[in-house]
Amino acid sequence: MGIENRFRVLKTGEAIQLYGVITDTSNLRVLDEMVSDLNVFDCSQVISASWNGLLKLDSYLSQLQGHITLTNVPYHLFQYLRLLPNISQKYSLGDIELSLLEANNTASQLRFLSSTLLNSLAHKNSKPFLQLEDGAQLIGRDSFICPARFGNRENDQGLLRSTWYQQNTEQFDFWYDYTSFANITLSLSLDLVQSQESTLETLLKDIELGVSSIEKSLHILRPDFQANTAKNLGEVVIFVKKSCAELALILDQASKQGSDILVRMQVLAENQEFSHSESLYNLLREFCHSTLNLQPAMSRIEEIGASTGAQINDLSRIGTYNDLVLTLNPEDVSDETMSSIREIMDIMDPLSEGDWLETRAEFLQHLESADQSVSKIIILLQGFDLLRQILEHRQHESEAIQDFLKRGGADWRGTKAAVFSLVNRTLVTDQEKYSCEFFIPEASRAEENNQKPGDILLF
Repeated sequence: MGIENRFRVLKTGEAIQLYGVITDTSNLRVLDEMVSDLNVFDCSQVISASWNGLLKLDSYLSQLQGHITLTNVPYHLFQYLRLLPNISQKYSLGDIELSLLEANNTASQLRFLSSTLLNSLAHKNSKPFLQLEDGAQLIGRDSFICPARFGNRENDQGLLRSTWYQQNTEQFDFWYDYTSFANITLSLSLDLVQSQESTLETLLKDIELGVSSIEKSLHILRPDFQANTAKNLGEVVIFVKKSCAELALILDQASKQGSDILVRMQVLAENQEFSHSESLYNLLREFCHSTLNLQPAMSRIEEIGASTGAQINDLSRIGTYNDLVLTLNPEDVSDETMSSIREIMDIMDPLSEGDWLETRAEFLQHLESADQSVSKIIILLQGFDLLRQILEHRQHESEAIQDFLKRGGADWRGTKAAVFSLVNRTLVTDQEKYSCEFFIPEASRAEENNQKPGDILLF
């Protein structure tokens, strides 16, 4: 991670400025000496944040005392931050960046708006989709973008322009809300891929350096020792980066297409000529088609997990290296050999210099460290299985919606119940659970689900 991306903070006056990238490894304790009874966190310089990074930030902020406000929140940060349950309860939002559709519905733009303005608009106008005085329309339902309206689904149907929407409000809202849920999980899947890639690359490179030093040292100690594990790990790093980049591209395209479909749904809701369900159903067909076309992504996920796992299994031989070191006769290790090994292994402790038993103990610690990193990678690879499950869930739901469309749109309530049941029974990640509770809370109560957010370990 470059210096410009490193998470850091700076207090200027009453505001605490956050910089860089927020991840689950970011040291938030640097904020301890800066916080007070009135805390304003300026997020304008936050480049990005991983999902687990936001969970960590949410947990930290929730433990603080006094009034807490996050302001100048970038669009990409708000999309995920709004899903967290402590928003508006333990801390509030100031200015947030939202996407707006210009008056002619031809182009979108990003603009910072104050929560006070948003809440005022929602209070004055109980339409589900809000407009500014200049005619620009806020992209997204009011209950999804106005903090004071989070969780509130009450709107005045008489203000709706479309007669079909007026007469079929519940049905339109179901399709719009479900599509919002499904699409945000695709975006969060993209975040999961990028997080997996970054963490895997770091661990693999660390192991590569460590194993390379270990095997060079073993060859000095035992000239008949031959291994090229480190070289193979370098190839794994290249494979993971290339495969994750291809996977991220597929997911990014699908997410952008879903966002475009949601905008067109919103435009449709504001169209007086929207008087028949077929216009909406065509958009649903398009969304389902996009979701079901994610099969190449599924194949790529399986390939990454299987290939990387196979290569990592080869590292099990590291466990045999201990015996190669322990069975050496200390008297056979010359001072020159010991000096070479200490240099290769970067053993700097002066107290162990010239002492093979002490040097050997540090050698074994390097072996243990490499073995622990291998275990971390094995656990980390489970994240790809979680990713595959998320995409499979969306595909199964799309299949149920396609069946509904093939029946000519008969019994939409039955389809709603079926889709919500599928969603409820397959909430395996924090991302899906929080997204479900935010966009389609009814689905989280569709069936008894004893799991709560946080039960599943994410990477």
